[in-house]
Amino acid sequence: MLFLVELKHGPDTCIAARDRSLTEIDARHFREITSIAESHSVKIVDGWSFPIGHQLWYVVEAEYSHAVAEVFKESRAFSWNTVSINPVVNHAAFVEKVLNPIVEG
Repeated sequence: MLFLVELKHGPDTCIAARDRSLTEIDARHFREITSIAESHSVKIVDGWSFPIGHQLWYVVEAEYSHAVAEVFKESRAFSWNTVSINPVVNHAAFVEKVLNPIVEG
């Protein structure tokens, strides 16, 4: 199953703007997110960041959402972000499961 994980924070909690003694711990953990994910049987498909907008997005593959939550907890992303985990399907699956039945009756 695919999940889109959205991370949002503000300038006041931004990892680049906080006290270095706090951010170094968070940065070390978050830098290892791929390894952390593997230890929870979660695959990071890819991730993107928009530093000026204080947002990050990850597409991950996992059997259960609680495994995804554990990855973003263990990576310490929660300590400087609001984390939203959304189940998603790719466009081909959307066409097959939703649009085709509508069009084909």
